[in-house]
Amino acid sequence: MAREDPNLKAPTMHWVMNYESYQSNHIPQLEMTTIPKIVSITRRNAAGVAERLEEVIDLHIYKPSEVVKHLIANPRLSKHLSALPDRSPNASTSLTQGEKWKTCPLFQHPMVSTSNGDLWVGDFVVPNSDPYSNILYKLVSFYTNNGCVMADACIAFRAQLPSNHHDIIALSKPMDVNQQQQQFQYVPLDLDGFHLHPQNNILQTLDHYGYVALTNGAIIYDNVRYDIIHHTSIFEARYRCMPASGQCYRKVRVVPINLFSDDTSGNTTKKWNKFDSWSMVPAALPLDERNKRENTFLLCVHKRLSAINMLEEIVRDVRQLEDGMIMYDAVNNEEVLVISPLNFIIGDNARHSELACHKGARANFPCRKCFYSPKTANPNVEQHSNLTYRTKEDIIALTTDNAVSVHSICLPNGQTSNSLDALSFKKTGSEILLDLRSFDQTMDLPIEILHSLMLGVTKYLVYSMIKYLNAVETSQLQTKLRTYNSKAFGRVMGSCLRVTSMSFVGRDFKIMSQQLPIILNDLLFCEWSGLAIDRRRVLEGWLRCFTIHGELISLVYMGQIQHDYDQYIDLIDTKVKALTVFVTEIESMCATVSNTGPRIISETSKLHILHHLKDDLSRFAPAIHYESEKGEQFNKFIREHIQHTNRHNPSRDVLTLFGRQFMFRHIIDGGFWADKKSEERISAGDGILDYMDNHPEFGPIYLGGDRQFTDNNSSLKEFKKGLAAFFLDLESDIDSNPLYILASIEDIVEEDGSKYVHLNVYEPIRYIPNQTRPLGVCQFPTSIYSSCIKDPASNLIVTPSNPVNISYPLESIRMEEVVDLQPCCSRERDYVINASKFGTLWYMLQRDIQNLYMTDLL
Repeated sequence: MAREDPNLKAPTMHWVMNYESYQSNHIPQLEMTTIPKIVSITRRNAAGVAERLEEVIDLHIYKPSEVVKHLIANPRLSKHLSALPDRSPNASTSLTQGEKWKTCPLFQHPMVSTSNGDLWVGDFVVPNSDPYSNILYKLVSFYTNNGCVMADACIAFRAQLPSNHHDIIALSKPMDVNQQQQQFQYVPLDLDGFHLHPQNNILQTLDHYGYVALTNGAIIYDNVRYDIIHHTSIFEARYRCMPASGQCYRKVRVVPINLFSDDTSGNTTKKWNKFDSWSMVPAALPLDERNKRENTFLLCVHKRLSAINMLEEIVRDVRQLEDGMIMYDAVNNEEVLVISPLNFIIGDNARHSELACHKGARANFPCRKCFYSPKTANPNVEQHSNLTYRTKEDIIALTTDNAVSVHSICLPNGQTSNSLDALSFKKTGSEILLDLRSFDQTMDLPIEILHSLMLGVTKYLVYSMIKYLNAVETSQLQTKLRTYNSKAFGRVMGSCLRVTSMSFVGRDFKIMSQQLPIILNDLLFCEWSGLAIDRRRVLEGWLRCFTIHGELISLVYMGQIQHDYDQYIDLIDTKVKALTVFVTEIESMCATVSNTGPRIISETSKLHILHHLKDDLSRFAPAIHYESEKGEQFNKFIREHIQHTNRHNPSRDVLTLFGRQFMFRHIIDGGFWADKKSEERISAGDGILDYMDNHPEFGPIYLGGDRQFTDNNSSLKEFKKGLAAFFLDLESDIDSNPLYILASIEDIVEEDGSKYVHLNVYEPIRYIPNQTRPLGVCQFPTSIYSSCIKDPASNLIVTPSNPVNISYPLESIRMEEVVDLQPCCSRERDYVINASKFGTLWYMLQRDIQNLYMTDLL
């Protein structure tokens, strides 16, 4: 602007960046906290001798509570920050369905707001249809089930105690429960059909006694009065003691958070100049929202302080959030009590080892979750599963003078020890996490599949196979990878790929691992068909290894499992064990196979730790919910901000820039803040909000909306020419008899003002009766995948249908699952569906063959 108009009096950049310091205004700021940290450093004195010195370094941090305070005052985000535990059976579509969310006391909501008013745990309710019923229901816990707000309640009634005729509340207990046990009989209630009992406050003051109803109608009361405060699910004593103005109690919002920690380079070369950082994401947001850049919030970043040095301040603040803090809620338009427990921490394996007080992958016991030792392991897959788990009590013992474990474990030398040092425990400074009631270091550091799988087992297998291949075979493999043609993947390897360089990144391994089973099968059938028997046998071993590996990644990289989640976990566990067997097999067939380190693949901790994936799947959700790739991509923005500072105090300057971006978005979203002078709650005026509504391009231009995190998991479903997929006919009976169509899009045309999609239809080839089928699919015997023939790489073989072409109105068809359709090398005119593509295998296992468009069923 100044160049175009020399007379323009523009403010200096320094004045603009420090506007709030020079000009009195009401623009809110994200409050940054500065904390002096004492660290030990090593320096050489004038004589050249190394000395240990103490130095005070300032830590600049946005406390998690400061971020949560603004998020819950943001009307765009506030309603999505809390979620009840979801007990929908045998499914996992979000973190709310994980065992931790359903069982951890701090994740349970003490109250809910319904159409019939606010209900608290411990309240007495009665049915809307029978408000004068003698049967009462005392609320115990809240949750959702298939979208309905539910509650577990104890059946109760008002009675008189036979011994003294005092009025009491009798709580029902099962007949097989001892009189002294406080175990009550719960029933599920749909809260839409219940309302608060008119005399709820009076009923709360009465003594509570458990009772057992005998088959002859007699009632036996407990001898001891039930102490309601000791009930593990009753929170009235804790939360109702904080009254707001008037006669009402403050509402409570439970806002769980996830943390991410990593290091990044401050240089354009992405080497050296390491900065450690911590960032935060609201845990209750849906997966696609958590994966957006604007919902990742930087807490602190520092060059001279490690992530563990910064952890103490974060833990102290989260500890206060566990107790509850008063914040303004944009949804309820009032102050509420906000409780923010920590769900899990995402990081790579090295960072997780630090946080788990573990010595790392090179220790005698390299697993942070159990006492696995490759030096004492037998070549048996069961060595990875039948092991003793590490516990929180072990880490608690680490902080005491008597640092011994509750377990006695056999060491590699054959001796037995319970010394925490011998069992690879280490004081790292992360013992501070023991202060959190919602966090367990041995359970809440979930397996991170980018580093454990793609940059672990996948990388080792790819590099080992490339080392085994000769120059001609490597060239043929490279040609296949370069020319692989499919619309199913978001990116291609490209003509610049050089296999021999072996310089791949995580997204390259994601593409290669999905394509290699198809490519190796084609090479074995064509280019490698004339090789010597012994060499061909080894290459077939590589095919088996990459086939089972492809099936595993196809299952792992899924965000939602709508049905059969227990079977999904079992299937993943089966595939992990099978992969371990095939890796051991290929190592015995080819003695030269090894990774870049001193260990062979079967002894690496990254292969072993995949055997714990089933535990995290049950505790949280599918593994993609705690993949670190989006956090790694966030490092790019941290690095860019570092490069735009003067490098004098990059930690403070980077936080300042992120804080300004955060508050800018908070204001234009209509978020509330407290005026510095009047302390009143204010928000942006109507003019700003109207401008944002009428100018949707503002966000992409000024808020980085055009620079979202990259999706390397190929999860987008867009209609485009040449794309193959399973489609759902929306005109069929979707609920009871849906019709699925396997087809590729030939063209999308507009006729008479309506869009039509022309499809080339394919259908799989059924097994003939009594034909031998592959093992491992017995859980879904009538599925598309289990009922039809496959090639040696376990890919489904399909053939063009008759008729081949059909046309559908675009609005009457829905794309369900994008597939990678490739020519079948062994059958002319036929094709194969790549079972290694992310999500494809599970989709084919979930769809019944009777619901697929096939000519023999028409």
